[in-house]
Amino acid sequence: MRRVVTDKQADTIEFLKRDVLNLAMRNTDNHARNTAIQKIGDLVQLSPLFDFAPMYLDPEGIARTARWYHPRSGKELRAWRDVVEALELGDAERIAVQASLAAFGEQVDGLAACMQQAGVDEDIISHLQPGIAEQLRQLRALERS
Repeated sequence: MRRVVTDKQADTIEFLKRDVLNLAMRNTDNHARNTAIQKIGDLVQLSPLFDFAPMYLDPEGIARTARWYHPRSGKELRAWRDVVEALELGDAERIAVQASLAAFGEQVDGLAACMQQAGVDEDIISHLQPGIAEQLRQLRALERS
């Protein structure tokens, strides 16, 4: 993605935010075909979000396919701090990406209220709370680095 988009930093941040939401909302159907790039004039960017749903509800049990791995060790990365650190970014961009993700925690913190306002069933909201809390914990940890 970074090889083709116009604003590498903005689209990297957006891509990471989408994966935070995938984890928080248990959208396990996060494979590469659910992300697209669009060209509008001279601008090349991520397309609007699509095919996003709490797939843990699917009776077929869709497993999460896209995961983060360290480029040299091959170890799976589960903490956003480790993911950001493993990305090939300059220092200034890494700081900006980390700060944007940390600030995104405010929106993640409001997910339950947003779902309640939208009329999402309470059992779904309740079931998603642990994932939301974990993502919020990790995003807040980015503030301290």
